[in-house]
Amino acid sequence: MNTIKLCHSWKEFEKKLGNLGSSPKFNKIKGDLFEELTRLYFLSDPTFSTKIINIWNHSNIPQNVIDELGLLQPEIGVDLIAEIKDGTYWAIQCKFHQDRTKNVTYDEVSTFFSITERKQTYNKLSHRIICTSANSISNKVAKAHAEKIGYLTASEFSKLNENHFKVFNKILDGIQIKPKPFEPRAEM
Repeated sequence: MNTIKLCHSWKEFEKKLGNLGSSPKFNKIKGDLFEELTRLYFLSDPTFSTKIINIWNHSNIPQNVIDELGLLQPEIGVDLIAEIKDGTYWAIQCKFHQDRTKNVTYDEVSTFFSITERKQTYNKLSHRIICTSANSISNKVAKAHAEKIGYLTASEFSKLNENHFKVFNKILDGIQIKPKPFEPRAEM
């Protein structure tokens, strides 16, 4: 995760990943780095972090959560699981595309849906989120799986700046981040 610590913006992160090359080995590294960046984003963004108790990479999910969700080990197709304060979970799928214009295809996320739509798993999920560096996701996805679904795309990730990466580094260093509450507007 040293790559994330060396970056100061999404543009820089994207460029460093692009410099790795496109062999299968490097595509796996890019995917792993994007998964970690996505995890850090969820832990630092006030919209998400105020709802999340824990968020785990697929290889670090506690056994009791694996059992509760009925996940298979080793799991494929679900990159992150977030434990939510209301007692539910979010399943998160990450897809890094070096070329933003190549949208996420249905085939790329079909395993994610087959796993998250198993009855035991689906009943415990309040949300499923596809996160991608691409501009968009195939319309087939929304048509086929319209429930409990959300997306984070290049439009959100491209806004990540130096301040975001400073927070990511603090999280990587083990410093707990608490979102700053908004101040109420003055009455008119």
